[in-house]
Amino acid sequence: MNKITHKVWCEQWTSIIKECLASGMPKTTWCREHGISDKSFFYWQRILREEAYLTTLESTLTPAVKRIQLQQLQILLKSK
Repeated sequence: MNKITHKVWCEQWTSIIKECLASGMPKTTWCREHGISDKSFFYWQRILREEAYLTTLESTLTPAVKRIQLQQLQILLKSK
């Protein structure tokens, strides 16, 4: 998946997840009522959380530490 496609998917799933959370319903129930696969929902929720975590780390680390730690984290996340 290229960066543009990934960004579009992230924006769409961010909107879906926000709508689900705002409903106050259990996530699986909301997904079922909206015809969304709960597997897809939880997959994208995990992806978006990981990306948010990495973005937060990027903004708080010094440049030298950032490069090494981000490489290690990306390797760790990809091995899951």
